Amino acid sequence: MARWLVVGGGLAGTLAAEALWHAGETVVQRDAGLPSASRVAAGMFNPVSFRRVVEVWEAEEHRTVAAQVYARFERLLGGVYWHEVPVVRAFPNADYAAVWEARLAEGHAVSKWIERVDEPGGLSFAHGAGRVQGSGWVHVPALLDDWKALAQNQPERLAWESGSWQWSDGLPAGYDGLVDARGVGAVADLRQWGIQVNPNHGEVLTLRPGAWSHSFTLNANKWVLPQPDGRARLGATYAWGIEDDRIQQASQSELLAPFTTWGLFNSDDIEEHRAGLRPASPDRRPMVGKLSLRHPWYAVLNGLGTRGVLVGPRAAQDLARQLLTDVPQRDLTNPTRFRSFNEI
Repeated sequence: MARWLVVGGGLAGTLAAEALWHAGETVVQRDAGLPSASRVAAGMFNPVSFRRVVEVWEAEEHRTVAAQVYARFERLLGGVYWHEVPVVRAFPNADYAAVWEARLAEGHAVSKWIERVDEPGGLSFAHGAGRVQGSGWVHVPALLDDWKALAQNQPERLAWESGSWQWSDGLPAGYDGLVDARGVGAVADLRQWGIQVNPNHGEVLTLRPGAWSHSFTLNANKWVLPQPDGRARLGATYAWGIEDDRIQQASQSELLAPFTTWGLFNSDDIEEHRAGLRPASPDRRPMVGKLSLRHPWYAVLNGLGTRGVLVGPRAAQDLARQLLTDVPQRDLTNPTRFRSFNEI
């Protein structure tokens, strides 16, 4: 049995720590207390890419593992984190509606998730709408808080500590290995390896109770997601080239615009406005595993991006198997897959 240091208190770090701990390892999770995208994002999962009306990457496999892992967290921690909520997609134009209909008619792989709906919740859209099953959201902040409380309560083989780490610190004494799950906090260190973590700036609004009274998520390029307490989350913006988590001046209008067209919301409905930096990889797939035979103690879990709650659990399970068995790293998520990679 090895002793692991997992650096990062966000979703990636927590999933990695739980996977190793569940496998019987001793884990210390260290967090610097910096702002985390995991606490800003709405935690949505969705098996369909709305841009091309296709399944997202390995949707069925990722969703199956995610449901199992979050159920494990719920049994362990006593919270409810996994919420299944259908998505209604308002078609932006007639061409898009025709693609949706064609997917259903031809029995396309995505057709198992989608259907056509008329006036969902009494709402009418000029070009119609479709519904997606198998979607929902994960209450990530509650999960992170409950996991941290468990780790601080000193259960067997699990501990939590405050502090930072960077590559120049090396492997601290007393550990057999380290998992770097710092998200955008690892940008500079991973750049040394030729690995690019792209900060993706995103902003989300919280709407007052009752502003959205439907039990489904409405997607109209932006989305509005119902919450159990009657509030709703509205998001999200996606911006590259912004390297801090400050709120951008024009973002509120951008987020509200699709819904004000239908008279659904206005600025008076906003209770909170938050921003964060998502860690994304160049090909939008996570980075999972060791980087070098010269530094066998060092592994990364990063680049979960906008679909982190969906792809993160499987990535963490893959990571644990790679570190604890002879299972090879997957080509699609191997962090050394990029042409820019160079060993240091």
